[in-house]
Amino acid sequence: MDLLFEDYPNMHIMSESKTLNFDGLDVAFLPWICSGNYQESIDFINNTPAQVLIGHLELAGFEMYKGVVGNDHGFDAKLFEKFDVVMSGHFHHKSTKGNINYLGAPYEMTWSDYNDPRGFHVFDTETRELEFIRNPNEIYVKINYNDDNLFFDEVANGDYSAFTGKYVKVIVEKKSNSFLFETLIETLTKANPIDVSIVEDFTDISIIDANGDGVIDQADDTLAIIDKVVEGMEIDLQKPRLKSILREVYNEALASES
Repeated sequence: MDLLFEDYPNMHIMSESKTLNFDGLDVAFLPWICSGNYQESIDFINNTPAQVLIGHLELAGFEMYKGVVGNDHGFDAKLFEKFDVVMSGHFHHKSTKGNINYLGAPYEMTWSDYNDPRGFHVFDTETRELEFIRNPNEIYVKINYNDDNLFFDEVANGDYSAFTGKYVKVIVEKKSNSFLFETLIETLTKANPIDVSIVEDFTDISIIDANGDGVIDQADDTLAIIDKVVEGMEIDLQKPRLKSILREVYNEALASES
């Protein structure tokens, strides 16, 4: 981080725990907790006079992505119960439990971020309230295709400008007219989306997710699907460890392809 942002005078990188004062309010800043700074971090948490903490935390029981619990081996949120307000990055999904606020990612990065509000926050140092400013830009979109009620002119002459510069996933629910479908894909492609992927074989995805909400969402990316499948397994195993191994295998496969 120091190397990336050292030339920006308005950015300050905190590699060590520190308490700063803003408008008369003490705010504790806590970097990522690791084996090298664990005891120092615990001491800082216990001793800082601040009632507000901002950090990059990995807490158990919070969603990493929408519908995907990050892990069950992170720190217990009770470690931060002394604070009135805790704000954290790390997990992409915006969520709040008690005094813990995962702020979420400011913009979409993968298909796992699809249909999950992104943005930034403004923290009021007087009222200690968080205001969420939603990012109106979305780059992952889905089209549910069913040609029962579609007409050629509607498909061929439709306005597809909303898909320019976006990742598009076409979910085929029913395709009885191949020519009409190919016309849709051809016309859609002319709008210059970043990528168009087609999902039309549902025979191998009838897997119930961890919440029992039905099949895995086709908007998910591979890593999110891996997490959901593992969480949905009704077997006694170390699921966090299994997910970690599968993620490593997946990343190695990507590296070998490149």
